[in-house]
Amino acid sequence: MRASTQADRETPVLQDVGAGQSRMDAALLAIIEALVSELHPARSGAIAARLDSSLDKDLGIDSLARTELALRIERAFGVSLPERAITEADTPGDLLRALASFAPHAVSALDVAEIGAPTTSSAEAAPKSCTTLLAVLEWHTQRHPERRHLSWLPSEGPPQPLTFAELRGRVDAVAAALLAKGRAAGTTVAIMLPSGIEYFAAFLGVQRAGGIPVPLYPPARRSQLEDHLRRQVSILRNAEAELLVTYAEALPFARALVVQAPRLRAVLDVEDLSAAPTGLVFPHVASGDIAFLQYTSGSTGDPKGVVLSHAN
Repeated sequence: MRASTQADRETPVLQDVGAGQSRMDAALLAIIEALVSELHPARSGAIAARLDSSLDKDLGIDSLARTELALRIERAFGVSLPERAITEADTPGDLLRALASFAPHAVSALDVAEIGAPTTSSAEAAPKSCTTLLAVLEWHTQRHPERRHLSWLPSEGPPQPLTFAELRGRVDAVAAALLAKGRAAGTTVAIMLPSGIEYFAAFLGVQRAGGIPVPLYPPARRSQLEDHLRRQVSILRNAEAELLVTYAEALPFARALVVQAPRLRAVLDVEDLSAAPTGLVFPHVASGDIAFLQYTSGSTGDPKGVVLSHAN
């Protein structure tokens, strides 16, 4: 999922498999407990991670948090795990078995108490006059359009780079498609897509069209798709989403939700969201406008939402 670093290559290898395995257990649980403490500060210290704990029900680690967990595990152990090893794991024990397969002797050089601490990095920031996410994108596009904004690292295959100019072009195409379908400013648009470049374009494209994105967590497993979609109905109702953008495999199940979410008018494949923006005037977006609605996954209770503005 990421390239190795010099620190990774210098990670010590223990010859004693038993000692290494014991330390690997402790290190992995320390990583998980550190993340759980950040996710649920009110319950900090009250949640003890065990190898047989449920990542979802016992620890409250949802689909989005698994992405962060994967990054911390890879950083600590100096190993790249396949995406399915993270998404299909039910317990820390499952993650430990994945580590044993892909890094049987790898043990972090960090002190166990420090494992899981987030890292910081510096980046060129847009000026304070850019008060919306779209203004920030425009600022970077004007100054260095060919600069790489991000690289998506799929579980298989080479990295997929995306420049600021390419992202802006994708965003405008999504926005144009939404406006062509009659989506007015202020419309809430649910987005249920796996991580990838398409997600970035869809999220910012909804904003560019004057809409309000509502991110939904994709299911951890394909086999959970139908049940997972049923649990998203309460979010669709609460957000009064009029459109759901998803991926091809989810379309048959997602379209069945229209009768359960009264405001939902259409379900679209992300591939449908591409149109030439020629001649279109995009709505003005201000700092006080709603940037997106963020909901919890609902894995440990009813999903709860919060409104975030561009100023937030």
